Amino acid sequence: MHSSVYFFALGHLATDWSQGAIPALLPYFIARFGLSYQEAGLLVFANVLIASVMQPLFGYYSDKVSKPWFVPLGPLICGAAISFAGFAPGYASLFLSALCCGIGSALFHPEAALMVNRISGSRKGRAMGIFSVGGNAGFAIGPLLAGFCAYRLGIHSLLIFGILNAVMAFAIVRCMASLRPAMARAEKEEARVLGGIFWKAVCIDTGPFSWIYLKQYLHPAPLDSRTGGHGRGGNHSAVHSFRAGGLLYLSGRCAGR
Repeated sequence: MHSSVYFFALGHLATDWSQGAIPALLPYFIARFGLSYQEAGLLVFANVLIASVMQPLFGYYSDKVSKPWFVPLGPLICGAAISFAGFAPGYASLFLSALCCGIGSALFHPEAALMVNRISGSRKGRAMGIFSVGGNAGFAIGPLLAGFCAYRLGIHSLLIFGILNAVMAFAIVRCMASLRPAMARAEKEEARVLGGIFWKAVCIDTGPFSWIYLKQYLHPAPLDSRTGGHGRGGNHSAVHSFRAGGLLYLSGRCAGR
């Protein structure tokens, strides 16, 4: 297994902590813009729907014509979208930010999973486990960081997401430049194993994340007059995400044997 798998896992973290930030920011936006719960829920719905619908399309396109630059572009767009949300003047801007974050997620996941498959050698199960843990860690850390930025530092400090994601995107670009020989060799074996890795990724990713999202949205954080919300919902999300992340890594280790 190539050590660059860890860079792609960090890219997965940077992508998914941006998506995980959106639920934690809802109480703030409800209080600031006077949104109804329906309008707030629509932000999450748009984000998840656009990511879910476009991921298979980008995945199909990646199978036909590989676009490695999708991998750094995904977290870059996600970070920029969350940063923009900190300066949004109204609901329409928030909605656009949620859509862009979903597009960034859809760009990243198929191509990144393809590249992890290509460079993982004979330890594909372990590599996919590490890659998936990066996403779980992102969903755990994202709400905590977003809550700290919005409720402690000020909403404009969401620029932190854009800055950190830009740094991560640059690191991934540098890492990918050294992978070209390994990628060329791995393409020959891709057709034989890609189907199995795809379904393994679907099973690993979908179950825990669906449960985490249900836990977040069926138990919304109450509001208060001082901050528009508090961080308990983010703390619960972090606990669930880290639990699921540990199970993902162990599952990957077992699958790789």
